[in-house]
Amino acid sequence: MACKLCGSFNQATFATEMNFHLPGRAGLDTGPILASSKILVCLNCGHAEFVLSEGELQSLKSDAASHDRTSSSGEK
Repeated sequence: MACKLCGSFNQATFATEMNFHLPGRAGLDTGPILASSKILVCLNCGHAEFVLSEGELQSLKSDAASHDRTSSSGEK
């Protein structure tokens, strides 16, 4: 598959570990969400893509929804 950004076939897959943090002050009260995935990197332009597992995606959705409720209620 060619790179979606530049069309190059010069790509490689790497194992990764990522920490997701929610933005703003409310994000400081929420621990990071650790995700392990494989990332496809274009070695020509640097464009990268990855897919989260269903469990990691659900954790992000849950924490983001909680963060949105806290942010919209004006809590600090």
